[in-house]
Amino acid sequence: MANLINEEKNILFSLSVMKNEYLDFAYEREDFENWIPFTFSFDVENESFCYSEERGSTLTLYEIRNLLSSIEDIVNEKVANSEIERSEFSSSECYFDLIFYDTYEPNLVYIEVWINIGSYSDGDSYGYDKGFRFVVSVDRLKSFKNELTQQLNLLVNN
Repeated sequence: MANLINEEKNILFSLSVMKNEYLDFAYEREDFENWIPFTFSFDVENESFCYSEERGSTLTLYEIRNLLSSIEDIVNEKVANSEIERSEFSSSECYFDLIFYDTYEPNLVYIEVWINIGSYSDGDSYGYDKGFRFVVSVDRLKSFKNELTQQLNLLVNN
């Protein structure tokens, strides 16, 4: 599982891709036609949000590769002491959004996690998202990206 811990160490964001019954992957299809199962966990203080394996949540291969590419660009820009551009990731099935932007501090990046409550609650509540903003180090962001890349490579290259 790829983990991302904030600077204050009171927020844990985890994302993992896996092989299970919801995997729908074929090399001959376009990335946006390949569906990769994931688990998602976001723990902050006394709240926890989770998309478990049993739920059957999936992202397209295109989405995952786009997220990984965006994180790679952010890491490279921060390492080069450049100002990073705001980058947004939104899952096509409306599970969650991630927004990355500059803190204007060396080696730190803001991340916003937005959870679509309608999707999360299977429609019991709807019409809004719940979001959190926190700061992570570039090193932690890079490790998160590397862990997620390794998981994805094991799925699509075997």
